[in-house]
Formats: sequence, C-alpha cells, structure tokens
Amino acid sequence: MEANVDKLITGWLERARDIQLAHDDSGTRLNRWHYWLGIPIILLATGVAAAIFYWLGRPDLSDPIKMGIGMASGLAALLACLQTFLGLSQRADQHKMACARYEALRRSLEILKTFAPSDPTELQRSVTDIQRQLDRLAETSPTVPERWKKKICKELESRSQVISLRNESSSHLSALSLAKDERTSNDRSPTPIAHDEEEHAQAAVG
Repeated sequence: MEANVDKLITGWLERARDIQLAHDDSGTRLNRWHYWLGIPIILLATGVAAAIFYWLGRPDLSDPIKMGIGMASGLAALLACLQTFLGLSQRADQHKMACARYEALRRSLEILKTFAPSDPTELQRSVTDIQRQLDRLAETSPTVPERWKKKICKELESRSQVISLRNESSSHLSALSLAKDERTSNDRSPTPIAHDEEEHAQAAVG
C-alpha cells in the first residue's frame, strides 16, 4: 500500500472512531434525560391520581392542599409534553444506530488497512466504496451538539495521554527487566580466569 493511501485510511479510521464515540455518548446522554423526565412524570401522575381519589372522599380539604394537587397535575402534564416534544428516546435510538454503523465502518477500514489488496485497481475500488459509505453516513446520521463534540475531544485527548504514559511505563519496565536478566545471566556464567587457572594447575601436575 502506498504511503498516501495508508495515511488517508488512517485518517478516516480516526475520524470514524471519533464520530462513533460522539454518537455513543450522545445516545447515552439522551437516554439518561429520557429517564430523568419519565420517572418524575410517573411519580407525579400516580401521586395526583391517588390524591384525587382521596379528595373525592374528603370534600372538606383545605385550599392549599387542593392547590398543591392542581400544581402537581399541571407539572406532570408539562413534563409529559416536554418529553414528547423533545423526542429523547427516538433521538437516542438514532444516535445508537449511527454509532453501530460507524463501528461497522471502522471494522471495514481496519480490514482494508491490514489486508490491503495488492491490485491498485481493487484498492482504489475499495477506497471509493469506503468514501461513499462515509458520505452516506454523514448525510443520514443525526447531528451531535457542538459542545458535546468538544467535551468528547477533550476526553479522547486525555485517554490518549494516559495510554501513551502506560506504553512508556511498560517499555521502561521491559527494558529494566531485560537488563536484570542480562546481569543475572552474566553472574551465572563461569569466569574465564578461573578456567585458565585450572588448566595451568593441571599442566603443572602433569
């Protein structure tokens, strides 16, 4: 594979990874917000229904309690409308689907990078197909908010720094272990001086 083609595929691979993680994070956030709105709606609706049944049996309830029941009912309706308007669950599913598609594209890029066709025409055809997939995904995938992108980029940079530090520590430990093994091997090997002295002693006795 030529150097420029390898560089292009590597750039696409990193881009697909970043977009995949962005969609995965977006889907997780939207799912979390869906539950944050859905659980209070369930609790408020259940509480209001129970309060209304209690109210029917106690017509002499004070005005503050009646007002509290009415406010809770209005808040539950407001949260339900907000949840429907935002479409959090549907948007989360769209981001998860886009994440899965970019993950499949990443695997295709990794296979192409590892087992690149030797025929230039076949390689060009594969690269063109990957480009079409990238364009299609960019058109059909939901938009990731810019502030989420910036946060994910910072997390990726921090993760890359941690991995780099781990690799450096591992290389340093491997070098120390190799040096220790060499010293141990040298200590165990017989010294040539003692061997020469033994030969001289045998010659003198003979």
